[in-house]
Amino acid sequence: MNDGTIARNVHPTVGESDPIEIRRVFEAQLKTALAWRLSDASERIARLKKLRTVLLANREVIYQAFQSDYKKSEAEVDLNEVMPILAEIRHACGDLRKWMKPKRVWPTMLTAMTSAWVETQPRGRSLIIAPWNYPLMLSLGPVVSALAAGNPIILKPSEMTPHVSAILESIIRQAF
Repeated sequence: MNDGTIARNVHPTVGESDPIEIRRVFEAQLKTALAWRLSDASERIARLKKLRTVLLANREVIYQAFQSDYKKSEAEVDLNEVMPILAEIRHACGDLRKWMKPKRVWPTMLTAMTSAWVETQPRGRSLIIAPWNYPLMLSLGPVVSALAAGNPIILKPSEMTPHVSAILESIIRQAF
């Protein structure tokens, strides 16, 4: 899947709870959701690495957004917001192939003499509604999990953090 298709189908924000806009965004992701179900570990890892690259490239702007919304220092932003996301991405990239591998399980008495396994599959679009208190970490942490699972996302950042919400939109648009 090329980046042009992704950019049209990953929507960082949905308007002010407008049901028509919500439906439009949700329907716009149908094609992407179906395509991402077939994605392999390499494609998912590439999306996560792209997110990491964009996040790191925007660190200075992130610091400024947190200074404007919270008066937080750069060290506090790194410790509480950026580093947990980077750790989540590293963890997902490192274990994704293992998570995607089917796991053999013992059959039940009724299904004796057969083989059985559990296979994880993406289920569709993920809506992430982020709170105001740790807006970057509590937005992008779940985004990492959804992307690792092969699901596209709809992200609704908190309206109480306008500067951080704007940088979140920019990060999502740059990454996808």
